[in-house]
Amino acid sequence: MATYISCLGYTPTEIVTKAWNGKDFGMLSQHLVAIAPMLALYGQSHFAYPVLHYFHSTKRETAAEVNIAVLDEALTLLESGIKPEHRPDAVALYPVRQTLSVFLETLTSAYIKPASDVPPLAVLDELRANGIPTVSDEAFALEVSNLTRRRRLLLALVRNDGWSWKEVGNRFG
Repeated sequence: MATYISCLGYTPTEIVTKAWNGKDFGMLSQHLVAIAPMLALYGQSHFAYPVLHYFHSTKRETAAEVNIAVLDEALTLLESGIKPEHRPDAVALYPVRQTLSVFLETLTSAYIKPASDVPPLAVLDELRANGIPTVSDEAFALEVSNLTRRRRLLLALVRNDGWSWKEVGNRFG
């Protein structure tokens, strides 16, 4: 699963820019549909075996927690940073986002609580430089403010796995 996500893009911005074909996000929806069951199985395994939270990969490409954060941040860009008329189909985005939410609920069994700080927000300039129509920076920040707890939990997940947020790979302002 982690390798599949990292093959889509090493960072949230890269996932979005690689998927953009100049008019829409092409085949990205099919990849998201393929990832949803992998995430569901991963999350269910963590519910059944909370000890799995204590196993870690030493390679960035195979580190599930880092790649889960990358994917979730890519979904945030797609759902909140892209102009609505250019976003991928919600039917492809919603199941992945919900499956990630269920996985994040398993973190309490591993005593992982949201970080006290919020990770830095992605900068939309790279998307714009690639011709991807985005909302304003202000609209993006306002929309993402509703995801503060989720993003703090993702930060805690990444840190608990022995990584820092810089491995998530966003370019920051």
